Amino acid sequence: MKQIFILLFVCIMFQTTSFGQHGVMVMKSPGNSDLISIYFSSFEYNNWPSSYVSSSKIRQITLLRYSHGQKKERMPESKVVTEYDSIGNEIMRQIWYKGKPSSTHRTQKTSIDHGIMSISEWRGKNNKFMRKALVTWDSVARKSTYSYQYKENGPFLLSNETEYTPFKRLSKQLSYNKKGQLTALWIYNYHESSPEEIKRIEKYNGKGKSVSVQEFGCNSPGAVASLAKNFIQDCKRTDKDPMGNRIEIEEMQQGKKRIIVTSKFNQNNRLIEVEMKDGRNNLIKTGRNEYNAAGQLIVAQLFVKGNKQAALEKRYFYEGKLLHRVVFSEKGKEKAVTEYRFDYF
Repeated sequence: MKQIFILLFVCIMFQTTSFGQHGVMVMKSPGNSDLISIYFSSFEYNNWPSSYVSSSKIRQITLLRYSHGQKKERMPESKVVTEYDSIGNEIMRQIWYKGKPSSTHRTQKTSIDHGIMSISEWRGKNNKFMRKALVTWDSVARKSTYSYQYKENGPFLLSNETEYTPFKRLSKQLSYNKKGQLTALWIYNYHESSPEEIKRIEKYNGKGKSVSVQEFGCNSPGAVASLAKNFIQDCKRTDKDPMGNRIEIEEMQQGKKRIIVTSKFNQNNRLIEVEMKDGRNNLIKTGRNEYNAAGQLIVAQLFVKGNKQAALEKRYFYEGKLLHRVVFSEKGKEKAVTEYRFDYF
């Protein structure tokens, strides 16, 4: 059961949408399969699309987080300051916790022969070097690499390598340890008649031994008596409610374990509900989103086994198009407040 939950990413995660909104979402897995993820974190980062930051001429976004009962005139529990260049790319992020510097992340981007290269650097307290990351993209080979520098001025060690198909879909992924040894390999197979539709994902360990096979398709809908422990059947289909709104249903089975995820969308194709059940039709988690007339997310809720007493909730408040304040509550009690401040060019 543990492996299927890992592959399902059955955690609860935030969605980044047009104006930095977050809420219940359907998450993209490495197999391009929409899987449930309904995560409520007590802390939010500044994740804003570069196109919006650029068009709004935003130079800096400051996030302030106050815990329940904390007076606003006092120092916030945590602070995140993100700076952007004139075209909306993040160039530096600084984090403070209880008034003390926690970490700094700087990113530089330059053009190279076949694509884009970015260098990111992380430093901790007292400006201590933590690590540096180098990302390269080769448009001819359709390959990207991600390397880390763990010691200041030391060599960059390859961490991940990804290859793509001519249709910009994943073809192969390789993962390496700090010694440069291959630890995992994923191979993606697509339908010949539909080269953008995933058919199978094969995972191998560093020694080439098969770890798992994830098969996509609905040739045999419904539960199967039993599957091999390393085989995962993934069936996704689309339906409509009486009003014509889209419904997505995904069934995944590994061995005798089965998970069913149902996602419902409104007339504007925005996700309004995600429901997860086990093979016996028992409810596991339910997530719900609410939007205002402008299409902005205003409420995101999570219920565990349908229990409202275990409800987690976030309410979003805006000033025009900009997200201004987020209130996080648990079991009906306010737990934290996040505020955003903007500086412009």
